[in-house]
Amino acid sequence: MKKAVQEYYGKQVEKTEDLEYDACCISDYDEKLLAPLTAEVKARRYGCGSPTPEAAFGTTVLDLGCGTGTDVFIAAQLVGQAGRVIGVDMTDEQLDIARRNVAPIMKNLGYDKPNVEFLKGDIESLDLPDDSVDIVISNCVINLSPDKNAVFAELHRILRPGESFSSPTSSPTGEYRRR
Repeated sequence: MKKAVQEYYGKQVEKTEDLEYDACCISDYDEKLLAPLTAEVKARRYGCGSPTPEAAFGTTVLDLGCGTGTDVFIAAQLVGQAGRVIGVDMTDEQLDIARRNVAPIMKNLGYDKPNVEFLKGDIESLDLPDDSVDIVISNCVINLSPDKNAVFAELHRILRPGESFSSPTSSPTGEYRRR
């Protein structure tokens, strides 16, 4: 399954219009938050609406399956320079695009230094410390995991107690909260 996903999103899909399925859409994004993004990043949105919570200033946000970074760069604006956003993806091609767009997008935001980073990895086994993240977002990615129990175990491990996971489709409220 992972190889098929890497092949599809790494080599077959080069822009939003290349998607073979209507399950993904590009609605529910605030145009003001999209404005600082580069055309290359905006052309490769594969999610189903924005999972980014508005009340995120100063927090550490993790995006599972970040792709080219659309939701990471939106979250970067919401956390401000006092916060941090980490994007994790298993596809080199997607990460290459995200990483090469950090400098121009940070310049568009007027940030002196980046508040984002992109890591290669699997969402079932995150290379992050325990209790290190305030908010986890994901946009139509967990459904692609062959081991969803492992994903949620990782969320529980890395989320600080009382913090949350947000996804347009994660639950009736769109949130998973660590208690």
